[in-house]
Amino acid sequence: EEPVGEATIDRINPRIDPQSRTFLAYVELDGGTSDAPVAAGEHLIADVEATRYENVIPVPREAFLGRTVYVASAPDEDGVSVARRVEPHVVKMLSQIALVRPEAGQIEDGDRVVVSNLEDIAEGSKLRPVESDAQADGA
Repeated sequence: EEPVGEATIDRINPRIDPQSRTFLAYVELDGGTSDAPVAAGEHLIADVEATRYENVIPVPREAFLGRTVYVASAPDEDGVSVARRVEPHVVKMLSQIALVRPEAGQIEDGDRVVVSNLEDIAEGSKLRPVESDAQADGA
């Protein structure tokens, strides 16, 4: 098929499918007009020029309070977790996610991070995690 033109990534959905390692991206066709060859909502196949980051994990930007992120421990038998304050090594800050370098004792792949009520949390705070939309969807 013939290319329809160039586009700019407008935003990226921060939910990443862990099995396929894919995500949704919203693009804006350069020079887009009402008679554009692609209608809103259509799916496209694209060649994307991007920097590849190795050995990083995505963390939602909303989990950051300044440079701090709170990681929730595994829940105990009552479903209660404990908050641990970390300052992860941020490789790249994007509009919706931060790419951070996993480090033992800081943040590791699979850790659960706190994304709400950050102003009320401190090291050692008791947490009762709620299921996120991504977890509910099986992601």
